Amino acid sequence: KIAHGAAPLLRALHAADVRVAPPLIDTRIAGELLAPGVRSPPDLTAMVGAWLGASSPLATIGPACTGHELACVRAAQTLGLMQKLALPLLDRRLDRPCKRLCALTTTAL
Repeated sequence: KIAHGAAPLLRALHAADVRVAPPLIDTRIAGELLAPGVRSPPDLTAMVGAWLGASSPLATIGPACTGHELACVRAAQTLGLMQKLALPLLDRRLDRPCKRLCALTTTAL
């Protein structure tokens, strides 16, 4: 499971009595590990633009989308972002710390 800024979503799911089993990878946490001291943009589209380039189709699509289309765009953005972050996480040996921090997100509820 991959999400961006998963904590609010997980709180809402928890309140609805829905549990999310680990592992869950949060692209916001991954971005913060790769750029320590630089706070990742809270907005998914901004982070996609920062990591994939502002001209990336994933960074420019979405403003006209609503409802289900917007959910699909967000899912594609999150997956594209994770694909971009995965190799640097592995190269810098930050994959395990990332998984541990993301696990805290699911267990802290």
